[in-house]
Amino acid sequence: MAATSTFSDEHMLTEEKKARAENTRAEAKRLAQARNKRKKSQVSPQERAARAKELDELLRKSKIFSDILTKKTKALGRVGRDFDNQALAEAGLELKPQPKIMTGGTMRDYQLEGLTWMYEICLQGLSGILADEMGLG
Repeated sequence: MAATSTFSDEHMLTEEKKARAENTRAEAKRLAQARNKRKKSQVSPQERAARAKELDELLRKSKIFSDILTKKTKALGRVGRDFDNQALAEAGLELKPQPKIMTGGTMRDYQLEGLTWMYEICLQGLSGILADEMGLG
């Protein structure tokens, strides 16, 4: 029994050494590939300028969107609760009327609020997703 135990211990140690060596080789290969990738991905000054310009444009759009969310939607968020047209006017907004194409019913204030919000972000050249607070989607 002792001979078998010694053999299996030696076998396990041998296998462990092989696994460590394989892991070391794999890690060295991974690091070399990462270094090569870094060298290849060096960008030219023109590419860097183009990326900076694109980032500036994204930041500008983010600022516009943030302004809409903070300033205008504060007033829009009052619809259905303590809604008053003065709050909309102070934010430079007016609740959009129900589109004439929509027949067969009258839109409620909260629906007109959503319509107004979508209209305002569209004017800024942005996209948005209008969702509710019911947890349905």
